[in-house]
Amino acid sequence: MVIRCGKGKPDADDAGTLKYFSHGMELFVTKTGVQKVFLHARTPDADRRGFNNYEEFKGVTDKGIRVGSRKDDVRAVYGEPTSETTLEGEENWNFGEQGITFTFDKSGSLRAIGVGRKRQ
Repeated sequence: MVIRCGKGKPDADDAGTLKYFSHGMELFVTKTGVQKVFLHARTPDADRRGFNNYEEFKGVTDKGIRVGSRKDDVRAVYGEPTSETTLEGEENWNFGEQGITFTFDKSGSLRAIGVGRKRQ
């Protein structure tokens, strides 16, 4: 299987996780292909969380959502999440049928976008 990222060689390959620090993204890869892509923000607690090497992802989703967007912005274009979880003060909104997850920090700002396979 060939994976074309368009970002060149990863900065690190950590047991199936291709890390592109300067682009703010990680790709989780198995033998069957890319399973999930995470797009990161720079946050004050990046060192504690192990993301101190990442620059902020500069792109947007197909619906115009970017790192730093607010909850109301996400809800306006994606609707209500399939499920919501909270861990250490961060909210994760999962849109399983669309194959996307949003992680918001304690202030309600979008910290990470996870893109994976859509649920059938």
